[in-house]
Amino acid sequence: MTDKTVFIAHPCLKHHEMIKDICRPLQGLGVHFFGYTAVDSMNNGYCLGSRANYAEEYLRKKHVKNDLNYRDEKPKSKNDYDFWDFQELDANKKDLYQMAAEFDQGHTLSITKHEMDMTHSFHFSGHLADEGFNQRLLEKMDTLHAFMDLFNHQLKNIPELNEIYNHPELIDNPVTSENRTITLIDADPRSFTIDNKARHTINFKSESKYLLTANERNCLKWLIKGKSAEMIAEINHISKKTVERYIASLKEKFQCYTLFQLGQRVVEYGIAELL
Repeated sequence: MTDKTVFIAHPCLKHHEMIKDICRPLQGLGVHFFGYTAVDSMNNGYCLGSRANYAEEYLRKKHVKNDLNYRDEKPKSKNDYDFWDFQELDANKKDLYQMAAEFDQGHTLSITKHEMDMTHSFHFSGHLADEGFNQRLLEKMDTLHAFMDLFNHQLKNIPELNEIYNHPELIDNPVTSENRTITLIDADPRSFTIDNKARHTINFKSESKYLLTANERNCLKWLIKGKSAEMIAEINHISKKTVERYIASLKEKFQCYTLFQLGQRVVEYGIAELL
């Protein structure tokens, strides 16, 4: 029995065209590979990836055990940011990163969200020759967050993707916040210059001050569709004043004064098709 036969039932291979299509908007950022890993409350690990050839090797070597497996018992409000190029990796992660390099994948940024029952990690890799990849992702962080929202929505609502939960892999020792170093950065993530501070996991102290919140992304989605503040308020069952606050915050974060300018910024960021 070949490796291909063993893993063909995994959605990474079985539905790879669907996954690749979902990840297509990331190409505008130069993302060569997108990977998703998760660890649940029972320490079961799950994975999906946008490239079938890499996924097959990843599954064959059970690299989900060697990936960025964080799991905290309590949810965290802050996201974790890991820049693999700058960190000192253990032997297993070095093996995984070397394998990724063989598929022209590198400069990986992993963003981790901690929820009560599941920890989600989103991995964005560029081409090996793309030295400016990490800095560019920081500048377009709102676009990454919008994609993460979209991917989570697809994962919950598309049965073919939901099949990953039929393929658990026990994670022996998931890493908690207590046994790793976290560097707290008080700066705008979009203008943060990567340096030796990225040697450890990064948390941004005032992330919501600079990056769009989920409510602001929702508001932006309806603005793009031509809805007025009053219409958005009715759709979301909130007050018009609340919507107006979201719009004011959107203008501030995108550094513009009018809705027309906001539309231009949205095009520049490539965020529209992800909302």
